[in-house]
Amino acid sequence: MKNQLGNVILEFAFGLSLLALLLAGSVDLGVALFRYNALQTALRNGAYYASMRTYDSATPSPSPSFQQAVANVVVYGTARPQADSPLRTPGLDPRSIEVRATFERGVPTWITVTVKSFPIDAMFAKQILVAKPSVTFPFLGRFAPPIRRQLASQTFRPQASGP
Repeated sequence: MKNQLGNVILEFAFGLSLLALLLAGSVDLGVALFRYNALQTALRNGAYYASMRTYDSATPSPSPSFQQAVANVVVYGTARPQADSPLRTPGLDPRSIEVRATFERGVPTWITVTVKSFPIDAMFAKQILVAKPSVTFPFLGRFAPPIRRQLASQTFRPQASGP
């Protein structure tokens, strides 16, 4: 009878350690997925904001003010954060947000917001996301590139027609 009691305790210890390991792994995965989802939601909000805002650059690279406003929406939840505004996703830096426009026929048609690099610190492992997640929205805002000075300074005069 004593030998059976020792076997039961040993089996219980092995089973409990296996269950504890599975539980810890599940919690770790849940934390990582929660952080990824929060990051993707912040990017989605930033991409939506960028798709509705006036695009003020004639190239796929946005102007610095456009880039900064979109990055602030992703990181802080507002285009003009206060000095004490909390981060929506801890560890996210506005400099790690990249905004690109896809042009077709000379006008922007899509806006893509991507995170260059973001670490996800779970309990047991650290994952570094590079260029993901990425969110793309159709551009529905106003396209207002700066007018080139040479075109603005030109005056058009009709040519005199004569014999």
